[in-house]
Amino acid sequence: MRKGKRIKNKFVPDKLTELKEELKAKIIEQLNLEDVAVSDIADDDALFGDGLGLDSIDALELTSLRLLVVDLARQDVSCLAGASATIRRCRPVIYLLNAGDNADIVQGFDYRGWVHRPNLFSADNFAGIQRNVFGRRCARDVLALPIEAAERTRLGRGAAIA
Repeated sequence: MRKGKRIKNKFVPDKLTELKEELKAKIIEQLNLEDVAVSDIADDDALFGDGLGLDSIDALELTSLRLLVVDLARQDVSCLAGASATIRRCRPVIYLLNAGDNADIVQGFDYRGWVHRPNLFSADNFAGIQRNVFGRRCARDVLALPIEAAERTRLGRGAAIA
């Protein structure tokens, strides 16, 4: 199904759809996926495993990466090992969702990390749901900065976990 707006019986794709198509084309080009067309890639296809079949973030051979977000509830901690060359080369900010007891895994990359404990419920949530089924429970996420960046911030002066 096409996404966008109809203006005078003419389909006009929205900006997000255009960006998704552009990103798919770049992925195909950069990874030399000769047998794959933009239309073959669904918006929710995974890059790894059963999706496009990549085995690591390093396989993307990124030359620039500013932010790496990993949901450890959906990915194994070992996924960072498959990003180690990219992390060392690009030095992105790393945000680990649902880090739990794995908060110190950024140490091996010369990063400094801080635990972030966001509430699981916010009355100002995007769905407008007002019933809090989580009580006062919080997630245990980690914000990690390369040591060289951490030292230039106010965070760098605070108590870090790594």
